[in-house]
Amino acid sequence: IKQLYSRSQFSVCEQKFIKIEEVPNVEISLRSVATAQSLGTRQGFKKCSCKTQCVNKKCFCFRNNVLCNSKCHFSNPCCNK
Repeated sequence: IKQLYSRSQFSVCEQKFIKIEEVPNVEISLRSVATAQSLGTRQGFKKCSCKTQCVNKKCFCFRNNVLCNSKCHFSNPCCNK
């Protein structure tokens, strides 16, 4: 990541995910990394507007393995919460 961080901004991770040799030698901004990992758009979160119970892949949230939230549908029943 292209930015410097202090020691107090990190916590120790006991798990080993990848080897140091597998890390690419490319600098990327934190914003670029966050955008690439995000399901949302730049100005907000994606949401479903299903009229049914969000139990199939027609639902954006269900399709992306994300639980529906209060931004999706207000008082409609939902099985994906």
